[in-house]
This record gives sequence, C-alpha cells and structure tokens, in this order.
Amino acid sequence: MFGLGVVGFDVSELPWSPSTFIRERELILQVIEAPKAKTGWDRLGYGPREESLQPCLDQFRAMIEALVVEHACGSDATVWSCGGRPKQLALCPVHRVCQREYGCAVCNDRYPGVPICCF
Repeated sequence: MFGLGVVGFDVSELPWSPSTFIRERELILQVIEAPKAKTGWDRLGYGPREESLQPCLDQFRAMIEALVVEHACGSDATVWSCGGRPKQLALCPVHRVCQREYGCAVCNDRYPGVPICCF
C-alpha cells in the first residue's frame, strides 16, 4: 500500500471503492497472510519477534474481515491525501520493496537517523 507511512489509521479511511470493495478487501487479507506465513523473512536483516507480530496480524485481519462496504465507502469515509503518488516507485534491488524518500526501509541501517519500527 502506498500512503503516508503513519503508525495508526482507521481501516475505513483506506481508499475503498464500492464497486470493487470485495476484491480490495481480499487483496488486503492476502497481504496480511504473507508475513504470517513468513514470506520474505529470509531477506530481512533481523528476525521478527513472532510472539509480538502474529497477534497484531491476527487483530488486523479480524478488523479487515469485519469491515463492510457501508462502513468503508460511506459518506463519512475520508481519503487521505499525501501529496500525490510519485511518478516512479523505485524498488530496492536487494529486498524488492518500494523505497521511501530515504531509501529501503529494510536496509534501514544504511540510513542513520531514519526511524523504522521493527516488531
């Protein structure tokens, strides 16, 4: 997902579309399953703490599963603007993740002073 990079958000504020809500929700659920299955963990420079991470992913999955189109796409839903999508999203050649302004979040040790949250 491309966005502000903030720690907290309301899942109803993601840019859901009423006509494609079911497919969009399914995509988010698939994204949640990847770290649960340890997909890509071999490319990390650290070992995530499963005892902390897995319950958070379970809770996030439950929130997405409980979300209904009326709550996600209602008139009260707010779409955040973050200055527009960049013209090009660069991928880290090592980790194959979209780089942020200061480089790859996984290669964070190369960019001192740029905070990253590791579970």
